[in-house]
Amino acid sequence: MQTYFDSTYIWGALPQLLSFLHVTFMVAGLSVLFGTILGFILAVMKLGTSTAARKIANGYTTILRCTPSIVLLFLVYYGLPAIASNFGTELNHLHTSIYVVITFSLQFGAIMSEVMRTAYEAIDRGQYEAAVSVGLSPAQAFRRIVLPQAFVVALPNFGNSLLELMKEFISVYHWFD
Repeated sequence: MQTYFDSTYIWGALPQLLSFLHVTFMVAGLSVLFGTILGFILAVMKLGTSTAARKIANGYTTILRCTPSIVLLFLVYYGLPAIASNFGTELNHLHTSIYVVITFSLQFGAIMSEVMRTAYEAIDRGQYEAAVSVGLSPAQAFRRIVLPQAFVVALPNFGNSLLELMKEFISVYHWFD
């Protein structure tokens, strides 16, 4: 039995897919926003001088990057309300998309922490020192000299991570009501 490509199936399914496009963009946008903030915090912890903070951030990144998204989704969806009920808070009434945003924010934050850390470390320390030596404050040197260069270094990895997030979300799209 030989099967052929049927383009009418794609045209028939396209309206169904487009009706959920706003949900995909909402979840992806919120996950990217919160994940990037979390990733920045973790990157600062990894680059800081505190050994405990560095170990916590590295442990978090290792665990979350190695956990499959569907497993983490189950842990967040069933575990978070169970933990919250121990403290007298009821979370079972929340919409499923909130749990999906939390899950993908946690995973995207772990990925972004590595992207930001490596982008920062890719910039030569001499760039910062030269900026400070000509009279810029450390905050100005970071904002005007280091950050733009690190952004250019991080941009390809950020794009790859964003595409990976979209693929992960599509793999669990059936969770929405």
